[in-house]
Amino acid sequence: MIGSSPLPVPGWLVLLLLLSLSSSAAAARITQFSVLTGSDGTETVASVAAQPRNFHPLDRPSLSAGYTRDVHWLRLIVAREPGDPAELWLEIQPPYLDDIRLYEPQPGGGFSERRAGDRLPFAAREIPYRGFLFRIHPPPQGSYSLYLRMHTTSTSLLFARVWRPDDFHPAALEEALAMGFYYGMVALVLISNLIYWFWVRHRLYLAYAFYVAATAVLMSSIGGLTFQYLLPGHPRLADGAVGAGMFLATFASGLFFPMILRLGKRWSLLLLMFRLQVWLPPFAAITLFTGHYTEAGHALVLFNLAVTVLSVARAVRLFRDGVPGGTFLLFSLLVFAFGLLSNFLTVLGLLPGTLFAVHGVQIGGLGHMLLMHMAIAARVRAIDRERQQALAQAAAAEATAGEERAARRRQARFLSMLDHELKGPLAVIGGAVQSLRRLAGAGEPEVTRRHQRIHASVGRIDALIGQCLAYDRLDQEGVEVRRAPVDLRRLVAATVSECGEAGRRIECVFDGAARLSGDGGLLQVALHNLLENALKYAPAPAPIRVRVAQEGDRMVIEVADGGPGVEAASAERLFEPFVRGDSDLPGAGLGLYLVRRIARLHGGEATLAAVEEGGACFRLWLPLAEGCR
Repeated sequence: MIGSSPLPVPGWLVLLLLLSLSSSAAAARITQFSVLTGSDGTETVASVAAQPRNFHPLDRPSLSAGYTRDVHWLRLIVAREPGDPAELWLEIQPPYLDDIRLYEPQPGGGFSERRAGDRLPFAAREIPYRGFLFRIHPPPQGSYSLYLRMHTTSTSLLFARVWRPDDFHPAALEEALAMGFYYGMVALVLISNLIYWFWVRHRLYLAYAFYVAATAVLMSSIGGLTFQYLLPGHPRLADGAVGAGMFLATFASGLFFPMILRLGKRWSLLLLMFRLQVWLPPFAAITLFTGHYTEAGHALVLFNLAVTVLSVARAVRLFRDGVPGGTFLLFSLLVFAFGLLSNFLTVLGLLPGTLFAVHGVQIGGLGHMLLMHMAIAARVRAIDRERQQALAQAAAAEATAGEERAARRRQARFLSMLDHELKGPLAVIGGAVQSLRRLAGAGEPEVTRRHQRIHASVGRIDALIGQCLAYDRLDQEGVEVRRAPVDLRRLVAATVSECGEAGRRIECVFDGAARLSGDGGLLQVALHNLLENALKYAPAPAPIRVRVAQEGDRMVIEVADGGPGVEAASAERLFEPFVRGDSDLPGAGLGLYLVRRIARLHGGEATLAAVEEGGACFRLWLPLAEGCR
């Protein structure tokens, strides 16, 4: 897709009016326009004039032969109209033709030769104009034949018009005003998009500005303005400006349209084609120096036409999906594609040449600029709304997180206060119970049982407070694991000893080395919770089995009991905070949650393994440090 030059409605109307009315009026003096068939490029004007039957008449004073290196001979039969002056002007378009030779019959016989083309300095032209103008002098009565020889490396496209000088000047002025308005609007679009980009920093505006600028370069080169105003003394540079402009516009198109078309994996072919539009032009530009631009230009035109068709199909899909700006985008591409298609088919020689078709890209810019602006604006507005919503959600999340942090701080203060206020009384109660047991002695079994119940209750309250404090500490963000070498044999022995009399039910098995790098305090809390859970749910005197083994690059601690077991559907819920098993046994429902939390802080995991014989088996696996393997 080569870039279109955005054209506002008034400029389009003026240009279209000029092309339709003035063109037909000027062309009326050419009564016949024909092309020589069977030319091999070696003919002279004398040999051509001697074979009038070999000229094939065309419907209009224009030739469209596509990309070819052939030499074309044309014959124009010109007749005066009433009131015409002795001198008329023959206009030849487009301005990017390389070599044009006009042969005019002389009164004494023979032909005079005059040359033009973009390979001659602009000062060599008979009349300074962006196109080519020749002064001709038809006879007062009847008509006479002019011969044109055309040879160009770009598309072989030619239009001829004969003007009265007095009619040409106002037409050229109107054309200049229309083009001035046209390029003024292009500059306005370019500057406004750069301002929008600088303001909102969205790359879509920058890509569109580059696309508009590259298209303006192409259109000014095709229209002869680059040669006339920028490179009048450098015909070689001006000759390559059209090809360079087409390559630049193709490159800009490959950058801009993937953004506005929002291409995904399903449109990988179109995305690849746009990438080729970016990659190919730098290599194709080499043909401007090697003399192979004709072939490269032909291939690139066909490729761009295919990209345009697929881009319209993608725009239809965006329109159906209700994408913001999809309607504007679709109609923008449809209007652009209409003008572009007529231009491409004319350039390739598939449609008869008319100035309307040649300027189809510009005429297709009728709504392209405004609609594309609307599409971009709608897209950026939608992105901005999404960004604002995301910022609002982030602010709400931050506020919620702040509230949660404040609640956690209040909870931590409360637990700290509770620990401080209850530890003292609990210690007093525990000490008093022990004193009463010593005073009462072993004579009264009922009194002994009551002392034991009081002591157990004090222990449960103390353990509950300890678990709540551990939960509060471990559930905070940024908990630091203080790693150091840990001997699991010693850690297991110390934890089992804390279980008192119930620890006699615990059997410990060690397979191999039992060392790793971790936080010994946290690991002891995890193992204590597993043992307490097993002792609580497994009826006495059922044994509790602890197994420590190395499995590959990790250490596994298993705690198995002979209790009622756990249903598979409830296994994961047991590791959630404040979730307890289906029993009336006391507890806060935090033990297993803390086990998993400690495991994950070490980069490991805690799970419930399947047990065929019944009961439950909890597995705590931890990664080994490099120095402990």
